[in-house]
Amino acid sequence: MKESSKEEDKLVIQAINSIDEIDESISKLVERIREWNVIYFPEIDIIQNNESFINLIADNDREKNY
Repeated sequence: MKESSKEEDKLVIQAINSIDEIDESISKLVERIREWNVIYFPEIDIIQNNESFINLIADNDREKNY
């Protein structure tokens, strides 16, 4: 029982580490997207919420493609 508990703990720790790595990757990606888009559209830099910022960029790209 003790051994199986240790294995479960390892899986939980790995899952938490994976989530942390994903969060870090998302942060880096959002930072790059902000840098690139603010060059061409400096007025959108006032949007502080990253999710709103990305949604705005994604919506504009969809409008251009259709």
